[in-house]
Amino acid sequence: MATRHQPTLLYAYDPAQRARFAAHPCAPRLIDNPPGVPVWLPPADADAIVCFLGSWAKAPKQAPEGWPFNIRYIQFASAGVDTLPEWARTIPYVASARGITAEPIAEYVMAAIMADCKRLDLLVAGMRASDVPFDETQWPTGAMRSIKGQTLGLVGYGAIGQAIARRAEAFGMEVIATRRSGGDGSPRFVAGIDELAARADQLVLCAPATAETLRMIDDRVLSLVKPTAHLINVARGTLVDHEALLRALDAGRLRHATLDVTDPEPLPKDHPLMSHERATITPHAAWYSPDHFDRVTAKLLDNLGRYANGEPLADIADFARGY
Repeated sequence: MATRHQPTLLYAYDPAQRARFAAHPCAPRLIDNPPGVPVWLPPADADAIVCFLGSWAKAPKQAPEGWPFNIRYIQFASAGVDTLPEWARTIPYVASARGITAEPIAEYVMAAIMADCKRLDLLVAGMRASDVPFDETQWPTGAMRSIKGQTLGLVGYGAIGQAIARRAEAFGMEVIATRRSGGDGSPRFVAGIDELAARADQLVLCAPATAETLRMIDDRVLSLVKPTAHLINVARGTLVDHEALLRALDAGRLRHATLDVTDPEPLPKDHPLMSHERATITPHAAWYSPDHFDRVTAKLLDNLGRYANGEPLADIADFARGY
C-alpha cells in the first residue's frame, strides 16, 4: 500500500540507528538535531520528532514563540513521558516506547533481591579476611535469608510489575500489588499502599511518575514497613522522599534500600545515601539489555509507518498515568 504521507522527521535519537530510519518504506526526510539546539525549536518543515525523554529535561515553562510550528507527532524512545511540559502535550500525537524495558528491569529487581538475601559480598569478604577460608564457623551465614516465603509488594502492576511477579513466583514468593486502576478481584491486589507497605518483605516501586505518586514513600508510609524490609525503586526518583528514607535507614526502621533512580539524578557524590551502609545506589541502569536499541528502534519504526499511513499509533501517551 502506498504511503499516505512522507514525514519530515527531526532526528534526536541514537545515531547508530539512523540508517534504519532512512531505509523505512515511508522514505522519511531526516533532519539531524543540531548540537546545542533544543528539540522544542524544530526546523519549520519538520512535522515529527523522535527523541529521548531527556531531550526535554530543560524545556522552558512557557511555550516558545511559534510552538508547535508544524509538529504533529512526538515519538519518545522511552516509557515515561513525565518531563514533557504541559504546553508540548497539545499536539495531536505523543507516543512512548513503554513495555520495552520490562524484562531487564524485572531481572534487575530479582538480582537486587538475591544480593540482599544471599549476601555474597559478606561471604566473599569473610573468606578473603580469614586465615582459614573454609572454616564454616567464621562464615557470616546468619546474614543470609531465604527468598522462598517472602512477600513481594509491587507498587504498580503494568508490564514491569507483571514481569517481576512472574519471576518472584518462580522463587516461591507471595506477590501482592497495588495499581491505580484497582484490582481485578483477585487476592493479589490489596487496598492500598498502607497495607502493601506493612506486609511486604521486598517493597518494589514500579509505578509511573504522576502527581499522585509524587513522594508517596514518605515518613508516614515508612513508619508502616517492617524493620526487616527492603525497598527497591526502579520507577522514578520522585516517588521517594529521600530525606524521609534517610531517617528510616538511620533509625533502623528500614533494613535496606536499593535505588536505581533518585531525585535529583544523579545524586551529588556527597549525598548521605551515596555512602550509607544500608543503601545501594546504581546509575539508572536497570533498563539495559544488549539488544535494547534494536527492540526500541523496531517499535519506533512501526509507529512511524502507522503515522505515515494515517493509522492509529501504538502506545499513545496517557499523561494522567505518567506514560
